[in-house]
Amino acid sequence: MIGSKLERFLVFLPLLVLQEQPFRDKYLLYRWNLDETSCAGSYGEDSFQESLFMLSRLAPDALFRLALRKLPEERTEEDLELIYEELLQVPALSHLSTSVKRQLAEVLQFEAHQKAGTILFRQGDVGKSWFIILRGSVNVVIQGRGTVTTLGEGDDFGKLALLNDAPRAATIVLREDNCHFLRVDKEDFNRILKGVEARTVRLQEHGRDVLVLESSDVQYR
Repeated sequence: MIGSKLERFLVFLPLLVLQEQPFRDKYLLYRWNLDETSCAGSYGEDSFQESLFMLSRLAPDALFRLALRKLPEERTEEDLELIYEELLQVPALSHLSTSVKRQLAEVLQFEAHQKAGTILFRQGDVGKSWFIILRGSVNVVIQGRGTVTTLGEGDDFGKLALLNDAPRAATIVLREDNCHFLRVDKEDFNRILKGVEARTVRLQEHGRDVLVLESSDVQYR
């Protein structure tokens, strides 16, 4: 009975967290060879352990997204610690200090879009947010040049318009279905990150950071 309830929870977990359609092909998902003639809900120790293993892999990701969906003022200390731990794995944030990451944990929002071709913002728009890709990929499109590059998981975009108070330099289009993003809105970006990013110099190769340097605030006399 416990195994049966746990299985149902795992199958419907994506629906609860991401508001997506539940995965109903339980045989394919878990690769269990269930005997059709056996009693419903009869699970052995191996099946139960496999359920626990699957839950241990799904739960942190699901809880991370649940925490991000909460309003900042509703996040508990446990939520903030969970978000912070996940941010340690995000390449776009690797150059930031522990203090900055913890501040970001308080304000980051989760944003999801289901359809390829969705436009997140257009060239010339006012910059309102900075984005980090959690899942999926986007095309960066410039008028008169077409798609100039593609960004994937761990990449970020939208920062320059906030730093320079300038219009968006490109249009961002979802390259595939079911893309997930972390989003920092402009007010929070300016409060937490603008000074840090203004002091940061990046050396890039093929569109990727290979060296990140940050100048110090220390003044020598």
